[in-house]
Amino acid sequence: LYVISVGRDITERYRAEAALRESEEKYRDLVEKISDVIYSVDTEGLITYLNPASEALLGLPPEQAVGQSFAQFVHPEDLGRLQGNVQDLFSGEVPGSAEYRILNALGQTRWIRVTSQPIVEEGRATGLQGVLTDITERKRAEQQLQKEVAERKEAEIELQTQINLFESLLEATPDIIEIFDPDTLAYIRFNNALTEVTGYSEEEFGELNPADIIFFGEADAKRVEATIDRVIREGEGIVTANVNTKDGRQIPMEFLGSLARDAEGNPLHMISVGRDITERYRADEALRESEEKYRDLVEKISDVIYSVDAGGVLTYVNPVAESLLGLPVEQLVGCLLYTSPSPRDCKVDLVCRLMLVK
Repeated sequence: LYVISVGRDITERYRAEAALRESEEKYRDLVEKISDVIYSVDTEGLITYLNPASEALLGLPPEQAVGQSFAQFVHPEDLGRLQGNVQDLFSGEVPGSAEYRILNALGQTRWIRVTSQPIVEEGRATGLQGVLTDITERKRAEQQLQKEVAERKEAEIELQTQINLFESLLEATPDIIEIFDPDTLAYIRFNNALTEVTGYSEEEFGELNPADIIFFGEADAKRVEATIDRVIREGEGIVTANVNTKDGRQIPMEFLGSLARDAEGNPLHMISVGRDITERYRADEALRESEEKYRDLVEKISDVIYSVDAGGVLTYVNPVAESLLGLPVEQLVGCLLYTSPSPRDCKVDLVCRLMLVK
């Protein structure tokens, strides 16, 4: 009878389709050129999509990786954690990110950060999709930083150990140890022996210096100052001086000074070690008295006493030989002594033994 035709303007649909195509091309271009890896896997963990950036990470083209199990790229030590996180995502856990190691086709170990979310179709999860970011360089930097921090901590512990040892030795020694500024002579550090020997408190030492006339008489103070100057010039020096204590005693002491310098050779601080030499003085005095006693005995004895070295040269003879031989002792010492092969008696033997030739 007749044909009925209905016409509809589909301009807007065409525009919408064109806009959709443009949008798809735009985001496809973005996905293809982005440096991160865009991926998707099914519920079995098989790779269903990878963008071109995956080749740099996995070491093979995307088309070769698609269809393979993503698990085969995961480091064995991280695989269990990855599988647990995947199960949590499929169970409805809030999507998040995690870090894993992968072993790529080139045999390299790479670190990745994975951000994933389920692919839901008709109300059920059909896979996962997300972003893989190569964080290998960041991890290396972190590991290097951790290593440096650990080494620094170890060095600090070693330094503290050495400081503790130094402090223990500093306080254990009976010697006076002083560390002071070579320019101002201000004290930097000293041990308890300084206060114990001198009787002055730590607070009082804040107003004193190592060459202060309070500690030494005027003459000794000048010698100590001269020694400090020598240490600054030459690096070390030694001086003996009497230390005046707060209660009025005098203690003979020997001070050994040395200069510490920095890497450029500039003076840092001066170290002085002072030792009480009272007992040494007493021993020296006792030795002198003993020597004088026996010298007097040898000088006054009526018998001839002499000594010779291995070559038969006279090294000592007492004064009685002078009257016996008629030669001064000074001329006798250094002469060669001949021994009689067949002495007739003790007196002749003695005379023969004292026959000397230059």
